Amino acid sequence: MEVNAKVGDTVYIRLDGNAARCIRTDEELIQEWKVTRIGRKYIYAKRQGDVRDTCFEFFEGYRNMHPGRWVEKSEMVPDYLLYFSKQEIEEEIQKESLGSKIQIYAKYDVFKLSLDQMRKIDQVFKVALEGAVDSDA
Repeated sequence: MEVNAKVGDTVYIRLDGNAARCIRTDEELIQEWKVTRIGRKYIYAKRQGDVRDTCFEFFEGYRNMHPGRWVEKSEMVPDYLLYFSKQEIEEEIQKESLGSKIQIYAKYDVFKLSLDQMRKIDQVFKVALEGAVDSDA
């Protein structure tokens, strides 16, 4: 859990949980905050104009995200996820979107596809998942 920031640096917050409700675009999910304090276990940050800062703790395995995330310390569902670069959030949002599309495609009636189309799809998955999953199972 390496902290790539110092007090005063800009960090990027991805809205999550209730804070992400009614958000229409991916750009609205991302906010710029400033680091206010860094401790051994926590990072504190706040939006410009806010009085109070928000505490973030490193959560290993949060939503199966590798290698873990800086998550708002909360007894409820966290509303904020902290990142050190905007690109990291954008790539994660894109990965989630593509993953959802692939899951939707997987529910498609595959028997409507030709054998050649099935072979091409099988080959793509074999290459993509090589070493991660036994594709013949």
